[in-house]
Amino acid sequence: MKKISIYIKLLALSMAAVLTLCACSGDNASSSDDSSVPDYVVDTSAKVGYVYNEEVSHDNMTYMFEKSRKDIETALGLETCYVDGVAVSQFENAVKALKNEGCSIIVSASHVFANSALSYAKKDKEVYILSYGGTASLTNLTTFRPKLYQPSFICGTVAAWNSSSHKIGIVADDLMYSSNGVINAFILGIQQIYKERETDVEIIYAETRAQTESAVNTLRCDLLLSVR
Repeated sequence: MKKISIYIKLLALSMAAVLTLCACSGDNASSSDDSSVPDYVVDTSAKVGYVYNEEVSHDNMTYMFEKSRKDIETALGLETCYVDGVAVSQFENAVKALKNEGCSIIVSASHVFANSALSYAKKDKEVYILSYGGTASLTNLTTFRPKLYQPSFICGTVAAWNSSSHKIGIVADDLMYSSNGVINAFILGIQQIYKERETDVEIIYAETRAQTESAVNTLRCDLLLSVR
């Protein structure tokens, strides 16, 4: 159990780091150097299963988790798998399916699963759950939340510095975890640069890809922040 505890802590730190880095970087971002991983986590037989509420895509939060999943396989030597497109009502079935595949560690990869993850962890002590966006903890459940507001603030300062029209747009999915915090931090970053200068910041909320494309075409700005 002590080894599993070590894996859990390293997994939580790795995912929080990757999620934070991906919030303000492109495909070339890397979460860590493999050489920094202690030897005792290499060649473990532990298996990690991810539960996604959306289908795996570059257009949603699963992209960030997929980067962390692949980094974990490389850096920690853990075998991983995932199920995607899982509704909240089907969370328990998804976890049971992963457990049948040999997963002893489950990553609940969306804040919409927070209550379901807590409920399941209370009933099944044979699996350890890492819950993204949750607040409660148990002996077999740990929560993690990346500090997205910090890179968002930096992005705001960069946007303000590079905008020639002083008109900046935000396209956001209000169902995304901590979307309001990300938007507020971005605007604070803009204000840090512009100070007393008048700035036009327009926000459009969009959930689907079609809505996002429509919002981008609607906004008359030279810089855009996409919060998805």
